[in-house]
Amino acid sequence: IWSFFWKTSIADYEYIGRLFIPFTYLVSVFAICKLIKNQFFFYFTLTVILFLHHDLFIFSGYQEYIIFSVLLILSRFIFFGEYFKNKVFFLLLISLSSIILIWTKDEGVFFLIFVLISLIVKFSKFRKELFIYSAAVLLIITFSYFIEYQIKGDVNFQSSLDLNLVYSRLNLEYIIYFLFNLNLHLLIALFKYPLIIICLLSFIVSINKKILDSYDIASFLSYLFLFYLFIIAVYFSTPYELNEMLANSLDRIVLQFSGYIIFPLIKLVNRYL
Repeated sequence: IWSFFWKTSIADYEYIGRLFIPFTYLVSVFAICKLIKNQFFFYFTLTVILFLHHDLFIFSGYQEYIIFSVLLILSRFIFFGEYFKNKVFFLLLISLSSIILIWTKDEGVFFLIFVLISLIVKFSKFRKELFIYSAAVLLIITFSYFIEYQIKGDVNFQSSLDLNLVYSRLNLEYIIYFLFNLNLHLLIALFKYPLIIICLLSFIVSINKKILDSYDIASFLSYLFLFYLFIIAVYFSTPYELNEMLANSLDRIVLQFSGYIIFPLIKLVNRYL
């Protein structure tokens, strides 16, 4: 994506294309912080998010912040307002988001599916709308992989699934070793991006203060659960050395995932500050 903005910019400098990534990040953060009614706490929350959740290395051209920004914008329109009932607007939003997530990174399609399931959990009463949005997402996924197959001749991720390897690891010793290291690196990633810890704590406080309704809670928890299952599946099946893979990639996956879970913090700030 950054190379496209580099080549289409007036100034033919490589770094111009990379500016698209922090720009997208800033727009998404402003979009959700703008919901805060108190001006002082708008600027305070904005500063906290930008300070605690930036990574200059990833801003150098990696796509993690694009996934993060799309998920943040989706959460802004899913958990605030009545946008879901506006079929035309929400269909355009979910369609454009689907295209960006799928074509940005391999894991984008999984985040898209997690959001779709979260959406179904939150708006379970609106079956007609859910059918339309779900059908649109599934059609976009199918068409996207059809195009990839036509261009590349196959559809695969960075490494193929080796079932024999997975079966060989289904023993108590390896499972304990795996879960210990996975959760250790997950904890390290959370402290690397402490805004996630703040959002999780905000979620707990929001439940106690009854700021979130039961659908918000179920939607949030379903997204967390699916993400945890996802990282278990990814790292349990990796053919590469486990700790090396966890150290090099888990924090970046966690950064992407976190875009969708910031909304409890915004709701909590709006209610009490």
